[in-house]
Amino acid sequence: MLEKLGTFGITKLQIEKRLRHRIDTLNGPEYLALGKIYQSLKDGMATPDDYFEPEEKPEAEKKTSVAEVAKKAAEKIKKSPAQEAVAKMFDNVKTEIIDPPPPYGDKLDIF
Repeated sequence: MLEKLGTFGITKLQIEKRLRHRIDTLNGPEYLALGKIYQSLKDGMATPDDYFEPEEKPEAEKKTSVAEVAKKAAEKIKKSPAQEAVAKMFDNVKTEIIDPPPPYGDKLDIF
């Protein structure tokens, strides 16, 4: 089965990742499942990416940080005119955090 799936560029490591164990401990139902995957690939009904994770990510994906992804997502979102007007109203508002007074005054005498 390894050779047949190998004709589609699928490696032993990819099969083991899908099975979540080594290929030498393959059981009957798993063998049948791999056979069905092979048949789907052979018939052109699926691609290897449909069943197996790619071994390596492209360089562009490796270097993308969470902050960069968030920045790109924020750039895609455009504000409506109403949202921009509300944002302008609150740009000049000063916010200040005020600590509440202690619940029992400055001193807390327990005894």
